[in-house]
Amino acid sequence: MLPKDITKVIGQERPQDMERYRIVAPIRFRWKTDSGSWREGSGITRDVSQGGVFVLCHPVPVPGSAIEVTVELPPLGGLKAPLVLHGKGTVVRVEPNGAGPPIGFSAAVVLEDDEAALPGGSQGWNQ
Repeated sequence: MLPKDITKVIGQERPQDMERYRIVAPIRFRWKTDSGSWREGSGITRDVSQGGVFVLCHPVPVPGSAIEVTVELPPLGGLKAPLVLHGKGTVVRVEPNGAGPPIGFSAAVVLEDDEAALPGGSQGWNQ
């Protein structure tokens, strides 16, 4: 089971220095492009930390982009339903794939289980 404080950033630690949890879970995300429009994508998490998430996907957002994410963690610790976390933050880097397209990205986000974390509450980005 994840520690209770997984949804909070602690102190001034850098995301890459925080303990990572190897969690594979579906993730939906959207990022703001240079033109100001929003693009949507989906993938799977490779790991989750108190300060961010690494996502395996294609295409990937550009580093520095504003991003909003929704992660659906599998039922943990006897829960019967998945835990849905939302977060907002910034794309930090993309993971290269040799000569091919990038395979994923890292984002500094604060994850919360509050439905109000994204515009439109539980409706997400439909508004």
